[in-house]
Amino acid sequence: RPKPEQLADYDRHCAALDIAGYNYNIGSHAEDHARVPGRVMVSTESGRQWTAVIWNKEFGAFPYIVGDFIWTAIDYLGEAGIGRVVLDGDAGGHGGDNHWPWHGAECSDIDIVGTRRPHSYFTNISWDRGEKMHLTVRQPVHEGHKLGIGGWALHPESDSWTWPGFEGEKIKAVIYARADKVKLFQDDKLIGEKPADRDQNYTAEFDLTYEPGVLRAEAWKAGQKIAGQTIATVSEPAALTMTADRQELNADGQALCFLTVEVTDKTGAWHPNADTELTFTVSGPGVIQGTANADMRDLVSYQSTKRKAYLGRALAVIRATNQPGVIKLTVSAGGFKPVTVSVTAKPVKLEQILP
Repeated sequence: RPKPEQLADYDRHCAALDIAGYNYNIGSHAEDHARVPGRVMVSTESGRQWTAVIWNKEFGAFPYIVGDFIWTAIDYLGEAGIGRVVLDGDAGGHGGDNHWPWHGAECSDIDIVGTRRPHSYFTNISWDRGEKMHLTVRQPVHEGHKLGIGGWALHPESDSWTWPGFEGEKIKAVIYARADKVKLFQDDKLIGEKPADRDQNYTAEFDLTYEPGVLRAEAWKAGQKIAGQTIATVSEPAALTMTADRQELNADGQALCFLTVEVTDKTGAWHPNADTELTFTVSGPGVIQGTANADMRDLVSYQSTKRKAYLGRALAVIRATNQPGVIKLTVSAGGFKPVTVSVTAKPVKLEQILP
């Protein structure tokens, strides 16, 4: 924030811009607007935990604030552990030696393997981007313990109703919704209903006791059900699935294909607790460029062809060579049937290479 003697220079710089960015500084919007009524402002690098205050409160009331850039959309390497959560410990501040072995930020709406975290739905609901409701569950801790949550972190949540070892203990379900009210059912029994509109920051929380079964949520507006979601307890890990983000890529030595692996139970439902060790092999005109999971404490090399699933998921990246043909990636694990996915590397025409 500029000092009083710096305001003249500050205003002169802002006047050269169509929109002035307010990095960590949107709280000064009212006094700046009073001084320079024509200035258009945008909030930048706000934390995910501030969305409710900045977007739902400030932006709706002040038309000269036109948007918000949240830190951050997708997880990244560096700023290690600024969004970390630790059990019975101090999560610390922005950085420090005590953050080892975290090597990534872990403070995003989308994790490093491309999976949406639950809070991303709250972001979209707050921004009115079409999604109406999302049901998630706060990570529980046993009585007598607590989570240390970093300054850029939120209480971790999961789209899971599989919490072995917590039977009979208290647990919190959270419903994000753009609705007049939401209802929560546990094994078809109504737990309760609460408003979830703007005044409640599009959030309703319910305390209940964990037992394996089914959790179901409904969102209602103007007397009509507008959304519903169910999450159920899964059985033991039983199978692997793998999906590619594309079916074709150029045989130019650079094109990449990202393949997501999920560990599932016997019904094909994603298993949120699986940490199965996976092995990747490739055949055809392609190489394994890297593998990953979303655990920012995993110290296995990103070039390794072996990778443990984390929260039931992992990612492999293959790169095409300069030869056309069919590239086959296989993922295998002890006790599981291997899965193979094929993608086609297409010949590259000269005009695709030359400017």
